[in-house]
Amino acid sequence: MSNELADELTAGMFTAAERHAPELLGDLMYVGTVRLDNGRTVYQYKHAATRRYLNLDLTGQAWWIAVTEDGRMLTRTMHLHSAKEFVQLQDAPEDLDDE
Repeated sequence: MSNELADELTAGMFTAAERHAPELLGDLMYVGTVRLDNGRTVYQYKHAATRRYLNLDLTGQAWWIAVTEDGRMLTRTMHLHSAKEFVQLQDAPEDLDDE
């Protein structure tokens, strides 16, 4: 990765969170930045207490991101309100529980 691209990806690491999830700033840690296939830059934050991720682009679009065993990135959009609720959940949601 070029230094120019690295600078672009990390510039304003907390800008997305500051703009779109200011109420969570005290609980979020910046963990990385990814460039999606569609060209969007997504900033990844981990909640300090729940360890759940909040993935945001600068427009306020929230993203669910997973990486498969073979390294493919799977993404889908989420409503910002739902993503902020999810990142604060202390218990696993019922539909994600292993039974």
